[in-house]
Amino acid sequence: MAKRISIRKPTHFPPHPFDAAHGTDTDGLIPGRRLGVGHRQDKHITAYHGTAPSVFRQLVERWRQTLPPRPPHDYTFLDIGAGKGRAMLLASEMEFRNVVGIELNPELVAVAERNLERWQTLGRARTPMQLLQGDIAELEFPDTPCLVYLFNPFGPVVLRQLIRRIEKHFATRPRLLDVLYVNHEQQAVFRRHAGFEELWSGSVVLSSEDAAADVVTIRRDAKGEYATTGDEVCSLYRWTVNTHSM
Repeated sequence: MAKRISIRKPTHFPPHPFDAAHGTDTDGLIPGRRLGVGHRQDKHITAYHGTAPSVFRQLVERWRQTLPPRPPHDYTFLDIGAGKGRAMLLASEMEFRNVVGIELNPELVAVAERNLERWQTLGRARTPMQLLQGDIAELEFPDTPCLVYLFNPFGPVVLRQLIRRIEKHFATRPRLLDVLYVNHEQQAVFRRHAGFEELWSGSVVLSSEDAAADVVTIRRDAKGEYATTGDEVCSLYRWTVNTHSM
C-alpha cells in the first residue's frame, strides 16, 4: 500500500499570495519520492510545485505571439501533472475552449477538486474545467487543437510515453498541438524528435511577489534539496508532422 503524503504546511509561514488572495490551497513543494501511489510511474515523478502565476501568464502571452494556426478559444488547455490545479485555475481565466487537468496522485486530485470548486464559487472561471485522475500513458486527447502544459512533472521515460500518445492522436493533425514546457529539464527529448518545432526557448523571470513566495516555499519545504533562482527556463514547441504523409 502506498504511503499517504503530508500536504499540510506549517502555519507560521505565510501562504502563497495567490492562495491568500483567493482562499485556495495550491502552495507547497513535495518531492517526487513522497508522491508515489504504488504505480509503475512512481519512480519517474519529479515533484509537486505550484506554477508561479507570473511565469504562467508570461508564457501564455509568448505562445500567443507565435501566431497559433487557430484562435485560442479553439484550444483545449491540457495540464499534464496538474497537482493541486493552480495552472488550471489560471488557464480558466483565459479564452480557451476548455481546461482539462490530469493527475496521478489521488490526494493531490482531492485538493485540486476543492480548489476548482472554490474558483467556480468565486466566479473566476471563464471556461469549463475538468480534472481527471490517471496515467498519461492512457490519455485520450480531444478532437480540438490542444495546448499542453508541463511543469516538469516527470522524467524522460514518461515524457516519451506522452509523446507517443501525441504521435497517435495527432498523426494527421499537424500544427494543432503546442507544448508549454516550464523548467524544461528534458528539453533534449523534444529537440531530438523530428515531429516538434521549437518555437522559443529561454528564461522567464518571476515577479517580485512570486520570487519572494518561492523563497518561503523552498525554505519551508525543500530542506536543502531544491533552490530558487528567481526565474524558470522554459520552451515552446509545436507538433508539425503529418506522419501519414511521410
